[in-house]
Amino acid sequence: MPPHSEVYSAVYNHFSKSQCVAIFPEGTSHDNEHMLSLKYGCAVMSLGYLASKEPDAFGKERKLKIVPCGLNFFNRHRFRSRVFVDVGQPIEIEQRLVDLYRSGGEGKRQACQELLKTIQTSLTELTVNAPDYNTLLFFKTASRLYRENLPSELSFSKKLALLRKIAKKYTANTPPTDEARKLKYEVVMYIQKLRSHRLSPPHMSTTPVSLFLYLPLLVILFILTMPGLILFSPIGLIAKYVGKKQGENAMLYDDNSLAITRWPGRDVIATWKMMSGLVLFITFDIIYSIIMVHFIKKCNLYEFHGRKDIFILGFCIFAFFWTVIAYATILLWERLCWVGKRTWVGVWSLFNPRERKSLTSWRNELTIRVCRWVDNGE
Repeated sequence: MPPHSEVYSAVYNHFSKSQCVAIFPEGTSHDNEHMLSLKYGCAVMSLGYLASKEPDAFGKERKLKIVPCGLNFFNRHRFRSRVFVDVGQPIEIEQRLVDLYRSGGEGKRQACQELLKTIQTSLTELTVNAPDYNTLLFFKTASRLYRENLPSELSFSKKLALLRKIAKKYTANTPPTDEARKLKYEVVMYIQKLRSHRLSPPHMSTTPVSLFLYLPLLVILFILTMPGLILFSPIGLIAKYVGKKQGENAMLYDDNSLAITRWPGRDVIATWKMMSGLVLFITFDIIYSIIMVHFIKKCNLYEFHGRKDIFILGFCIFAFFWTVIAYATILLWERLCWVGKRTWVGVWSLFNPRERKSLTSWRNELTIRVCRWVDNGE
């Protein structure tokens, strides 16, 4: 029996018990700006199960629904980035397709193709798809510029809905209209100009006056972060090295030919960083706990009564003390980076007032054009 037949048989048994199976039929789309063509496996699993005339494990008629889900996140390669899981309407499989599948041959192929097309359409509506990187960059930047005109901050789900609206509007015409192409070109040029100064759109609201707040805050956060950073920086450095080597091995990492924002497979590199970081954290946690217990014992800070006391104290230090310090360091480091970026923008604005004024005017002009394009059509 071929290996895939065993897989399908196991899936059918799972369905028969009224249980679900989560699959990613698009393969390696996580490295692309758009979904790849779906694999036929999901259609074969669904139709193959319903095509059988045998009852399920409970003696009832076989029933099955396909629930499309979209994973949406803006910084998929970053640690602790947010993700929004969008669940679509369940897909009811027509009896006509089941009968067509039972007929075998060309009918079976046609049934799989029709169901696959339905699944593809549902998934496309739940995700943001772009033909290339610059178009995706335009979608995200246009969404951010549009939100700057709103009176209040949008929720994550509403931000995603706005992003999809912009993507749908741009791709509604093939090829895109002249106005859309010109707007895309201007927005991408604006982003490239910002990046040439090591700036990004979210930070452009920072003014030189903000330095009175951000500079003292930066110093305080730096002092609070340093102890944990010294203790756990080896983990980050080693994990970064492992991620880079794995990316090079997979031919996904090339810092000479691509800018950091254009690395393909950055989420794959981040996955290796996470896996190696977890192993390293446990290793360093054990080492630091042993050193701490040895220090307490040597300095007579606690009177031990046998190995049991040593084990309990060591476990408490391992499970609580270092874990809390590590987590606090992560939170402080995130805030430090956040404040550091805005401090840099404030310093840059202080020494480049004309350039800042020019970029601000450009941003305001693009904001007006984006809002007009999104709201009023072309």
